[in-house]
Amino acid sequence: YCSFNHNCHHFSDELVQFLTAKKPVQGGFPQWCLDHGQCALSNLTQADAKTITNASNKIAKVMLVSFGKFNRERVKILSGENREWIVLEDEDL
Repeated sequence: YCSFNHNCHHFSDELVQFLTAKKPVQGGFPQWCLDHGQCALSNLTQADAKTITNASNKIAKVMLVSFGKFNRERVKILSGENREWIVLEDEDL
């Protein structure tokens, strides 16, 4: 996962291609969404772009891990079940 170059937009593009067989140039997922992150970074120096990308990815990782932990507890409470969960370690992300 990369906040700018491999994010939810890229996942959505792959899903649209899987469901419709349409690439962005064929009317699938909008190309500008895929290009948005890289365009934002292109206005920065390479060093600044790297710093911002690293910081953004660290923030995204914390958010994803935190949401996963929160959601596991929420499901346990709502379902009344004590389920076994597959837990990814930080190095797996």
